[in-house]
Amino acid sequence: MVRSHTSRGSTAANPVRSATVNWRLVPETLAIIALVVAFDRFVLKSASFGSVNPHPFWIPVVLMAVQYGVAGSVFATVAATAALYAVAPPLQTASQDFYAYAATALALPTAWLVGALVVGGLRNLHMAHAADLKTSLDEARIAADTLNAGLDRAVAEIGRLESRIAAEAVSLDGVMQALANLDARDAPTLVASFGAVVRDSVGASSLTLYMQEAGSVTPIARIADGDTRGLAAAPTLSSSLLEALDPVRGAVVQSDPNARGLLPSGAACASPIISDPGIALLGVILIERLQPGQDVRRAAMRADLLGRALGKMVRAMFSRFRAQQLERPQQAGG
Repeated sequence: MVRSHTSRGSTAANPVRSATVNWRLVPETLAIIALVVAFDRFVLKSASFGSVNPHPFWIPVVLMAVQYGVAGSVFATVAATAALYAVAPPLQTASQDFYAYAATALALPTAWLVGALVVGGLRNLHMAHAADLKTSLDEARIAADTLNAGLDRAVAEIGRLESRIAAEAVSLDGVMQALANLDARDAPTLVASFGAVVRDSVGASSLTLYMQEAGSVTPIARIADGDTRGLAAAPTLSSSLLEALDPVRGAVVQSDPNARGLLPSGAACASPIISDPGIALLGVILIERLQPGQDVRRAAMRADLLGRALGKMVRAMFSRFRAQQLERPQQAGG
């Protein structure tokens, strides 16, 4: 439908463009007529074109018709007729009446006008057809440019998807390797070994895992590319962040309205380590920096899920430890 509308608009504009007169035809026509008259007078030594057949004024009429169409040929006919009557007007013999003289005098101008209309009309059709072809060519070029731009965007998007898929595949391999290396000897060791799982799952380049101990959170493990300071460089978590994580049971993301006063400077997000809703906070996963191309919202969602999974494992480990502590006195008494 858009194509049809464009074609109709182009067709409607063509007559206006075709009807526009190119005023260069005026000096060109007059110059050609002046050259013809000068050639006849100074070269042929004539003043009436009597020695030339067909009449030389056919030259400007045909040339203007071929170049400018009906408008140019009609003007050339009028100018040639005026020059003919000014330079070599037809002579009336004594035996000619008015009508015979008029027929003789108007014979050449009439022939020029007929030729002008025929040749000029054909030229106008040719120009209209050429204008339509140019319009179609312009539309085809626009469509080709649009298609080329779309293909470029598609190729770029495919490249980004391939890079993302490759990165996801590498991350999946890293997650599987990190899960295989989990150490469940005790809760702190489990949390420390779980850092690699968080790093590869979230796509983080720097993160710290904290555990709740004696009413405060203590850094247990820290992974930071190029930073050898370890836990000494772990950011300190504010009490307001712990209060926000505890009741909400969800991640605090850098783009949140109140995140500036909650997260440590430069941190991407923080997620709670919990086992179930309503249970006390067990720890915090702090994502300090993400790898290039990672989305912070997606990273926060994954960190939140990993915090719940880790919380369930830690809670299960605590439950097993309590059960073992209760079994020991009974075994000793038996």
